[in-house]
Amino acid sequence: MAQDLCNLSQERDLLFLVAGDAELARSISADGIHLPEWQLTNARRLRHDWPEGLVSAACHSKDAVYKAEASVDCAFLSPVFKTVSHGNVNILGTEQFSEICSLTEIPILALGGISEENADELLNTNAAGIGAISVFG
Repeated sequence: MAQDLCNLSQERDLLFLVAGDAELARSISADGIHLPEWQLTNARRLRHDWPEGLVSAACHSKDAVYKAEASVDCAFLSPVFKTVSHGNVNILGTEQFSEICSLTEIPILALGGISEENADELLNTNAAGIGAISVFG
C-alpha cells in the first residue's frame, strides 16, 4: 500500500513522506520521513544516512522546535486549535504559534484542530503552511 501511495503521489507531483519508518521510506523511494517528536534524536542520523530525503518532525513546544531546527527541513507545530484527537492537551493558539514560528529559520506548518471555520486565522501568522487530518474526512 505504501508503494502504491508513493507512486500516486509522484504521478500527481506531490511529496510523499512516511511517518517514523526510514527503512520503509527508502525502500519505496519516498521523498522523505516524518518523525514524531519523541524520535527527534534520530533526525541527525537520518540526515546523514539519507541526505537526499526530506525530514519533517512533529513539535508541540518552543523547546521541541529549537531541538528540531538543527536537523529537519520543516516542522509541524501543534495543536494550534482545540482538537478532538488530543482533547486533553494545551492548545497554542494563533498568537503563541506565530511567535514560535518567528524564532526559527525552518518552515513551520500549523497542525491541530484546523477547520474551514478557523483556517483563515492562520493567514496573519508566520505559518509556512497548514496540515490537517479530520477536515478532509
